[in-house]
Amino acid sequence: MLTLNWIFFVCIGGVLLLFAFLCCYYDWQNNKFYQRGRSRFLFYCIKCGNVYSGAKDDKESDCPGCGYRNLKLRF
Repeated sequence: MLTLNWIFFVCIGGVLLLFAFLCCYYDWQNNKFYQRGRSRFLFYCIKCGNVYSGAKDDKESDCPGCGYRNLKLRF
């Protein structure tokens, strides 16, 4: 027969396992949906004034509007 201590232990353990699962799930969801946006950089074309994004490891990128090669924006 289960005592009150075991019932308390099982309930608290279940809540902690649920909390751990939800933390892992939302961390996975955050990485899946938002990592693409975080791995991009903004570029500003000094020739035509266009603002566009490029890959993370690019130091320079061609403007899609005029083709001029620009450096990353610094804030």
